[in-house]
Amino acid sequence: MLRTVWLIAALAVISIPVAAIVIRHDVSKEKYLVKEAHPAFVDMRHEGHGMLIAPEWVVTAAHVIFYDYKGKNITVGGKEREIEYVIFHPGYSTPTEGLFSGHSTPSQAYLRANHDIALVKLREPVGDVAPILLYENADELGEIVTLYGRGNTGDGNTGQVEKTKGALRRAQNVISTVADHWLTYRFDKGEKALPLEGFQGGGDSGGPAIVRKSGTDYLAGLASWNVYDGYLKDFKGSLYGMEASLIRLSYYRSWIDEVASWPADRLQANHNLVGSAS
Repeated sequence: MLRTVWLIAALAVISIPVAAIVIRHDVSKEKYLVKEAHPAFVDMRHEGHGMLIAPEWVVTAAHVIFYDYKGKNITVGGKEREIEYVIFHPGYSTPTEGLFSGHSTPSQAYLRANHDIALVKLREPVGDVAPILLYENADELGEIVTLYGRGNTGDGNTGQVEKTKGALRRAQNVISTVADHWLTYRFDKGEKALPLEGFQGGGDSGGPAIVRKSGTDYLAGLASWNVYDGYLKDFKGSLYGMEASLIRLSYYRSWIDEVASWPADRLQANHNLVGSAS
């Protein structure tokens, strides 16, 4: 069983299950509201999101899965689908107790080194929803990404507001940094910001960052954690000027393809295995 301390720390301190979409203070909130997300958008159990990338496979942030999900359901295309296996990346680990307290330096180092990605195999293939394609190129820098989420909202002046989850929102941002297995974007304001500039916060971990090329959508990243330098007791999430880190899907393409080819006995042997941070 995964340690619940991971979820508790994420929710209470560093907004790792990133909040829904936090918006510009000078743009009507109605402009961010949407009735439907991308068709491949997945609501995970409890909170957080994922994306359908093959008829039997969903990709999500590893930290949204905090106990054995085998036999449980997630919502894909508005329907409940049963989980058969959960495969964590071998480089993913749960945090040690107390990591998310005091100054942020140790926890930020842990987050940066961690591989916060998991694959969820569904018991039956999804035939009524088209999976999204994975972005394969290593040229994400400068690309505009579209973000979706149902978590907490707020605006860049005041940050996220707790207990505001539920409504689906869509926003955009620009990839500002590409480094190994992470993509980063910044919450800008004013003339530097996109018309529907937005930012991740608590409740939307695993939410998609989608790049559109020649009329086709590609999954470039998944919401994971916020960059922060300071004492965690003073942390206020999703303010203008903050940076957010996305799981970089192009980095993990070979691992995803490998796991998807595993036979049932290997999937069973690796189901729900996860490390522990040292």
